Amino acid sequence: MDKVHLYLFINYLPTIGVFAGVIVFLLASLLKSYHIRIVSYALFIISAIGALLIYLTQKGSKDTAGNISVISKNTAGQYENVSVYTLAAFILLCIAAVIGIMLLVKKRRLDRGLDFLILAVAVASFGLAGWIICPNGSFSHTRIDPMATVIHTQNDHKHEQAPQVVTTVQLNKGQRWIADDAARNAISDLQELTNTINDPVLLKQSLQQRINRLFQECTMKGDADKQLHNFLIPLMDKIKQLDENSKTGDVENIQSYLETFSRYFK
Repeated sequence: MDKVHLYLFINYLPTIGVFAGVIVFLLASLLKSYHIRIVSYALFIISAIGALLIYLTQKGSKDTAGNISVISKNTAGQYENVSVYTLAAFILLCIAAVIGIMLLVKKRRLDRGLDFLILAVAVASFGLAGWIICPNGSFSHTRIDPMATVIHTQNDHKHEQAPQVVTTVQLNKGQRWIADDAARNAISDLQELTNTINDPVLLKQSLQQRINRLFQECTMKGDADKQLHNFLIPLMDKIKQLDENSKTGDVENIQSYLETFSRYFK
C-alpha cells in the first residue's frame, strides 16, 4: 500500500473515530462504567494516531499521484494551518486520554475534571477535522466540476461551469495548434496516471483532479484554447464513466484517446 492509498484509507479515521469516542464516552458517563470509559479513551488515541498519519502522508500522497490536488496558494496555506491546529488538538486529546486511562486503571474511578477536559478537546478536534474534510468547508480542497465545459472571463483565464456542448477538435487550417506547457504537461501526467494507477475509482479521481489543475494553470487563449476544450470534453466523459466495475478496456480507451492529442496540438 503506497502513500496515496494509505492517505485515502485513513482520511476519515480521525473524524469517525473521535465521533464514536464521544458517543462511547457519553454512554460511559450514563452507565458510570470506567471500563466503557477506557474504550472511549482508546478510540480517542486511535483517532489521534490517524490524524498524525494523515498529516505525515498528505504531502507524500500528492507527490506520488503527480501533485493532483487542486488547491490555490492562499487556500493551501490556510488548509495547512488548520491541519496543524487539528493535529495539535488531536495530540492534546491523545495525551489527555492516556492520562485518563492511567488514572482509571490505577484508581478505578472517574475523574470528572479530566473527563470534562477530554470531552471538550474531543469536541474541538471533531469540529476541526470535520471542517477540513467538509466538501463545502472554507478550508476544504478546491473542487471544480471537471465534467462541465469551461469558459473564460474577459480579463483572465478563469474557468467556470457552463452547459456542456460537445464539438469535435479541428485543426488550424490543416496545422496543429500550439499548446502551452501547462497543457502538454497535463496530458503527459494524465498518460502517466493511466499507466500507473490500477484502481479505476482512484484513477477517476486522480484524472479529474489533474484536469482541474490544468484549468487553473492553462494560459492558452482564443481558438487554440477552444480547441483544447473540445479535446477535453470527450476525455472527461470517458473519465466520468469509470467506476469500480470498469474493465481494462475502459482505461485503454482513455489511453488511446490521450495519444490523439499530438494530432491536434504541438
